[in-house]
Amino acid sequence: MRRGSRSLRNTGSPAVVLFAGLTFVLTGCGGGSATPGAGGPVGAAASAPPSASGPAVDGVAVDGTWRGSHTCAQGATGLSLRIAGTDPAALTAVFDFYPLPGNPAVPRGSFTMTGSVQGGRISLTGHEWVSRPAGYEMVNLTGAPRAGTPDRVDGGVDGVGGCTGFSVERATPAES
Repeated sequence: MRRGSRSLRNTGSPAVVLFAGLTFVLTGCGGGSATPGAGGPVGAAASAPPSASGPAVDGVAVDGTWRGSHTCAQGATGLSLRIAGTDPAALTAVFDFYPLPGNPAVPRGSFTMTGSVQGGRISLTGHEWVSRPAGYEMVNLTGAPRAGTPDRVDGGVDGVGGCTGFSVERATPAES
C-alpha cells in the first residue's frame, strides 16, 4: 500500500468452503464490500459443505479466494486474496490490489504472502512482489471471521503507516 499511508468462526450453520473461493473479514478495516476487478459488487457468497482438509479458523476453511477492500494512504482499494495450503503453519497467498470506482487512480499490483492460522486468527506477511507499482510497499494482514458471518473476514493492515484495515468475503466460483 502506498507509503505514508477481525476472527473466523463457525456459527453452527454450514461453512462456505470453496476450493477457489474464500471470504474473511478482519478487524480494524476501513472498507466494506468492493467491486472485484471488472465485475460488479461482491454479494453474498455461495454456500458449500465444510472442507475436509485445509487450514481453518474456528471451523472455517481459509483456503480459496477472498474479495473486498483495504484502506491505506491512497484511500479505499480493491483487494483479492488467494490463500492456499494444507498446513495451518505454512500458508501461502497472493495479495492483488486494484482501483475501485470511487478511487480510480489506484494502480494495480500484486505480491505473494506467507502465513499461518493460530489462536483463532489468520496472519499473512508480505513476501515477494509479483507486480510493484512505484511508491508502494507490501503490507501484512491479521484477521478473523466475523461472528455470525463465516464467509467474511475483517482485520488489520500492518507494515505501512496510514493503513486502517481490510474486509473480505469468500468469492463465488464465478468470481474466482
